[in-house]
Amino acid sequence: MSRLAAEKIEPQATVYRLAPKFKYVGIACVLLFSVFGGWSVYVAYFNVDGSFSRPILAATISGVFWSCWVLLGCWLIAYDIRYRLFVSIDSLKQQGILFNKTIALRTVDQATWRRFPGRGSVRLSGADGKISVDLGNFRPEAREKLITFLRTELPEGKQVGWSKFRQQFADTSQRRAKAKRVTSLLLVFFALHSVFFLALWCLNYGNEYLMFAAINAAMVGYMYSKARRRNADQPEAEQVSK
Repeated sequence: MSRLAAEKIEPQATVYRLAPKFKYVGIACVLLFSVFGGWSVYVAYFNVDGSFSRPILAATISGVFWSCWVLLGCWLIAYDIRYRLFVSIDSLKQQGILFNKTIALRTVDQATWRRFPGRGSVRLSGADGKISVDLGNFRPEAREKLITFLRTELPEGKQVGWSKFRQQFADTSQRRAKAKRVTSLLLVFFALHSVFFLALWCLNYGNEYLMFAAINAAMVGYMYSKARRRNADQPEAEQVSK
C-alpha cells in the first residue's frame, strides 16, 4: 500500500512523511554499491589480472571505500522510515533517527523563511528551542499544506523573509519552463556520459568504465522519473499562496 505524504493520525494532529526520493536513492545506493564493492574486493583479493602488488591491502581499501557508500544508502533508508513531522494546532514535533524536537507554536518568537536548500526551509525559534524544517523533503502537496498552515497560524509580525521566499518559489510559467530546460540538459549530459563510458568498457579500457556507465544510466532514469512526477503534480496556478 502506498504511503500518503501527509496523513491524519488523530483529530488534532497531522503527520508529514518524507517524499519517496530518500527511499529510492537509499535502495539504489545499497544495491549498486554492494555490487560494485563486492566485485572490486573480489578482483583485488584474488588479483584476477595480476595488477595488484598487495592484493589484501587493495581489497581492504576497496571494501572500506564502497562500504561507506552502502552505509550512506542504509542511512537514507533509515531516515525515510524514521522521520516524521507531527503538526497540530499548537505544536510541531520533529522525529529523526537520533533525536526528537518539539516546539509549541505559542512560544515561537520568530519564523524565518529561508530560500535554501533546494525548495526552501523554515526555522522556528522560541523559548522551547529551534526547529528547522527542509520543505523540499516533502511531496509538493504536503509542502504547500505545511506552508499554508504556518502562514495562517503564526502572527505576521513574527515571520521573517516571507516576501523573498514567495518570490523565489512562486510557480510561474517562466520558472516551470526554465526547470524543464535544465532537466532536459541534465538528461542529455548523463545519457551521453553513459554511452561514452560504455564505449570505453567495450573497447577494453577497464571494468571501472562499466560502473561509470551504470551510474550515469541510473541518473538518467532518476531525472526522467523526477520530471514525470513534476509534470503530474504541476498546478495551473501559483503554488505558494500569498
